[in-house]
Amino acid sequence: MLDNMLNVLECIRDNVQQEWKQTKTFLDRYQLTEDEVRALYAEQLADDDMDTFFSTLERVQQVKSDCKDLVASGEVNCALELLDTVGKYQEAGFERLYQWTAKKCAEVDGEPSNLLHRAIALLSDRSEFYNYCKECLTTSRRALIVRRFIMALTVGGPNGIPRPIEMHAHDPVRYCGDMLAWVHQAIATESEFFRVLFDGDVEFSPSNSEPSVEAGSSALPAEAANVCTSMVGCAFDGVAKPLQVRVEQTLSSPHGIVIAYKLVHLLAFYHHKFDQLVAHSDVARALRHCRGAANEAFHRQFQQLVDAVAASAQDYAASLAATHTTLDVSHRLVALLEVFQTSLLPEQEKEADLAPLFDGILPALELMCQRSVTSLDPVDALVFRINNFSCLQAPLARFPEVNRWYLEMGLDLERWLRDLSELQATRVLDRCRVSTLLQHIQDFQQSHAMNPGLSPADTPGLDGETVTQVMGDFCAALMTLMFPQLESLAQPALADKARTLTSATLAGTYAFIYEFVFDARYDYIPSNEPMSSSWSSVERSRRVALQHSPEEIRTVLELDTK
Repeated sequence: MLDNMLNVLECIRDNVQQEWKQTKTFLDRYQLTEDEVRALYAEQLADDDMDTFFSTLERVQQVKSDCKDLVASGEVNCALELLDTVGKYQEAGFERLYQWTAKKCAEVDGEPSNLLHRAIALLSDRSEFYNYCKECLTTSRRALIVRRFIMALTVGGPNGIPRPIEMHAHDPVRYCGDMLAWVHQAIATESEFFRVLFDGDVEFSPSNSEPSVEAGSSALPAEAANVCTSMVGCAFDGVAKPLQVRVEQTLSSPHGIVIAYKLVHLLAFYHHKFDQLVAHSDVARALRHCRGAANEAFHRQFQQLVDAVAASAQDYAASLAATHTTLDVSHRLVALLEVFQTSLLPEQEKEADLAPLFDGILPALELMCQRSVTSLDPVDALVFRINNFSCLQAPLARFPEVNRWYLEMGLDLERWLRDLSELQATRVLDRCRVSTLLQHIQDFQQSHAMNPGLSPADTPGLDGETVTQVMGDFCAALMTLMFPQLESLAQPALADKARTLTSATLAGTYAFIYEFVFDARYDYIPSNEPMSSSWSSVERSRRVALQHSPEEIRTVLELDTK
């Protein structure tokens, strides 16, 4: 009897122990311990307590998930009661986590901690707390960045290194460049700061070189990247106004056109950079506005320069050299092109930036030349025009970016050189009466085509005596040929080319008449002997004395050596 009772009691005991184990396992899975509850309701959270707190909150999330699974399995009443309880615990935990995170967001200065990153990751499940933390963090960073910017402007770095940016306010390009470089570096730093908080990379070690924001952001999911970009942009909203005011003050100060052009390219470069890093932010909009103001300031100064060129008519010296205005424009244009060569803008935008320069200067220079040469001799007018345009063209040879305009101006100069050589040659031909002789030859050739029996010796102006006398004077002129007006051409190469073109025209004219005389169809009697009184009138009308061959004339004019 006693043995039976003992066995029954042992079975009961074993069943109770088994039920107790199952109940304990169930409660351990679906309820929090008293220590965990106390951790969630702690009024003050110290940094040393956060690892425990995070583990507890993660445990709450797991318990809540298990309770939901229990509801799905059919244990509705019990599961709903447990789910309600754990939900209250989770809400309390999130409230305390938000309070701690908001405080840390306001205090953070420097690299973000692993604790803060873990807290933000947990709060991401609660959008209201998550958004509040983002706003708090952004507000904190905005105030911090403004303080740092003002310190960089007025105080500089630790122990005065680097020096305060405003020490260079007298140098517009360096002043604006230092401010923009500081903001650009700060954007890169802040982008890395937010990337670390929002993508989980808490083990990074910043390098000494400037962080590559684009490379860092590319590893983020699109949504996280947008969050980071938006927050970085908002963090720099406080810098936008002081930056814009200082840049606009610099732009409104009086400075030369070269400085204005440097500022245009500097602001354009950083405008592109800021649009890539923090598009649609206040600081990007501020820089876009500053870039527009810089363009306006430059074009205003450039238009004044163009107007000064166009208004400088009659400003020429007796030497017909390039005017002081043209020299000044040439020097300024070279300085602008040197700025252009160092620009970091995209190639297409750089090309478009060049066209307005030449579209403004070249027509103004042409107008100045037209107004200046109205009272000048035609040869002097061409010399003056060539000197001014060659003064502008010559320095462009070392800038491959402006090859188009360099070649166009070269074609204009060649055309004017040909016109100049034709004028010079015509004057020599007129002085020696060769022009009249050429006209007689042309008329005779037309008549001879219709009447082949016609002889030039019987044509007025083409008799041997007249041709001999004209060609003798022409040879004498060629032997002592000088072009004093061509000495006024400033560039020796252009002067040599003009002399060569003129000499070639004169040599060609001599060769044409020489061949006409030696043409057997025309019954001339070519001779090297001078005119003799013993010749009959018929012989004198047919005999032409030519002392030199065309080859000798070309040698005298130094054409065969070129």
